[in-house]
Parts: sequence; structure tokens; C-alpha cells
Amino acid sequence: MTSYGMTDDEVRAMRGPGTTLDEGLKMEREEGIFVTWASDPAKVAAIIPPPLEMVAPVLTAYIVNVDGTNFGPTYREAALLVPASFEGTVGMYLVSLFVQGAGAEQAALLGREMAGLPKKFAETVRVDRIEDAVHAYVERGGVRVVDVTAQIGDYNTPDALQIFGANSAGAEVRGPSYFYKMDLDQIEDGSLQFSRARVVRSTSTTVYEDWLPATATVTLGESANDPWADLPVVQVLGAGYTRFKMIDFVSTNIADLDADAVAPYLLKARYDSGLRSQPTRHFHGDRK
Repeated sequence: MTSYGMTDDEVRAMRGPGTTLDEGLKMEREEGIFVTWASDPAKVAAIIPPPLEMVAPVLTAYIVNVDGTNFGPTYREAALLVPASFEGTVGMYLVSLFVQGAGAEQAALLGREMAGLPKKFAETVRVDRIEDAVHAYVERGGVRVVDVTAQIGDYNTPDALQIFGANSAGAEVRGPSYFYKMDLDQIEDGSLQFSRARVVRSTSTTVYEDWLPATATVTLGESANDPWADLPVVQVLGAGYTRFKMIDFVSTNIADLDADAVAPYLLKARYDSGLRSQPTRHFHGDRK
């Protein structure tokens, strides 16, 4: 007979040697496409919340299959990132992230609750490779938010090395990412308020089994809830098809912030139009 209640021994066992809580998160098998492009400097600067500072107007997206985690079943993931710095330390600021598949729910809840990752559920996150041809895309809310085609061989331009230069078969690359967390509370008058905003720096090691340079094209779709297209593709720099794992995650709160000041930068990546007082109407059959 199972129960929602847990014994003290069961709770202690969750922190036993080799458990997820003891060892931290592991993502042992991932495979898919990374692509990077130069964008509009003003538009990129406008999406980076303080106290982070823009490093370069360059976006990087990935679309990957995720397997072999120590926190749930297989799922698929896609994300949009931009290089940014905090007090001189450069990392990748996570702008938007989608998940889909059997393990998506566990991955989304864990990521949002632990580190504030702006995870949303997508209808489709897909990446396919046939010989040296790769096609990957994300669909959400009836919109193909991003569509990538790539041909394994060479980068579009040598400038891709500024983003991908450390990536190669056998390489172990350690570096930080920046996430934002804030609470959503209901107060005595019944209204909802954002509070306790903070910046999280998460450092991890990526171990590459393969990294294959590729020439890519990127198409972004117009979406009110997921406005990737507001960060236009001025020039694709290159792509890489890869198999890798991510280990040794360490996440730390590094700055407390005014929630009202940073909320305008964060809300669209986390919530859809209904919460933003922009209701969406859905029609079902002939019902009026």
C-alpha cells in the first residue's frame, strides 16, 4: 500500500549515497543541434535584466533529446541564450526554454523550483538527423517558434568559433549560466504580487562525446507568448551537432533584487497572455 506520507527513514534515504539529492543533477545523455546567430544589438540589450550586462548581440539556441537523467524519464528540450556578465564573470543568460515528452513535467517543475528556469511546455520539440542533414524545430501555441536546418561540415562563418571554439570531441567545458528566481504570492487583499527576486549563477561541466560543425539556416516564428522573432537573425554564424552530458551542477544565489524592477524582463518567458491581462479566446466546435 502506497501513501503520500513518508516515514523518516524514507526521507533520509532520499539523501543517501548516490541519490539525486546527494549527488546533484546529472544529464548523462543528450543529443541534438546548437546554432548561433548575430542579432540586433538594441533588441538584445533590451531583454537582459539588471544587474547583468550584455557581452555581445549574439543568440545561441539548442534543440536536443535528453536521456539518462537522474531525475526523470526521457524528454526533449529547446532553449534560447545570450552571453552576459555579472561583475565581470561572463556566462549564458537563459532567455527562454521549452520541454516536451514523458519526462517534461518533472524536468519543468524541478528546473523552475530549484533554479528559476523559465520552462514552458511545448506541443513539439523535435530534432532529426539523416546522415549529414539535420532538421530541428519547436512548435507551441500553433506557432513554429524556431526552425533550424543544418548540413554537417563547416560553420557558416569563422565567427562561430567565438561561441563554439572550446567545443570538440572529448572536451570538458565548465562555465556559468544565469537564471532569475522570484516568488508569486497572494496577499491579504486577494491580489497576486511578485517578491523575493534574485539572480542564480549555475555552473556545470559539459562533456562532449562528439561535436560536428555545421552550416545552418534559422527561421523564427511570430508568437505573442514566445517572441523569439523579436531577436532577429541578422547573420547565422554556425551550428554544431553534438552528443554530450552535463554534470557537476552548482547553483548559488548571487544577488537579491527588486521584483518590480526585474519582472518586466521575466514574465513573458514564464507566463502566457492570460496572466498578463491579455486573454486568449478559444473556440470549440459550434459552441458560442
